[in-house]
Amino acid sequence: TLQKDITANWSDWNANSWYYNGKYYQKYASLCLMAADSTIVGADTTLLSYCLEKLEAMIEPVLNNTLSPLLMYDTLYSGLISSSIFKTASIYTEFGNGMYNDHHYHYGYFVTASAMLKHLDPSWSRMPELERVIWTMLRDVANPSADDKYFPRFRHFSWYLGHSYSHGVTSIENGKDEESTSEDINFYYGMTLWGR
Repeated sequence: TLQKDITANWSDWNANSWYYNGKYYQKYASLCLMAADSTIVGADTTLLSYCLEKLEAMIEPVLNNTLSPLLMYDTLYSGLISSSIFKTASIYTEFGNGMYNDHHYHYGYFVTASAMLKHLDPSWSRMPELERVIWTMLRDVANPSADDKYFPRFRHFSWYLGHSYSHGVTSIENGKDEESTSEDINFYYGMTLWGR
């Protein structure tokens, strides 16, 4: 049941991966959306209140930059990357996040879930902090401004082909790839929700 899912143990939240943490966060935010639907839960808002409290607690480590591995700004390619690449010395850690692979997947879950949270609790006391984090993630992936000195324009998106590339800055024998259309769409869906 919805109540069982919402009150379950979500201790896997800190999975030491921006990709998996984002998936947990969006999944839980989706449960909160269901808890806000009176056709599902009736007029009682107790479950929604519980869900929002837990959802807000889930995102606080991101706001405090204490979620492991930490995010950092990379001056070489001007972007937001997971620090795990420096701990493991492997470009493939976190699916290559440190080499700019899959940022629209990883950050898309945070953008979409945060848009849901903003819709459900726009007056949350930490919303201004959340907005700064999400705008930074959006700028990393889909910055539209040529005047932004911190992030390139449309890092992953190909206007010619009409989709985002998953592969980052390393060379690849067969060219860049577009591997998960659903996660690509999830990012742009979240960006649209966030902009409402």
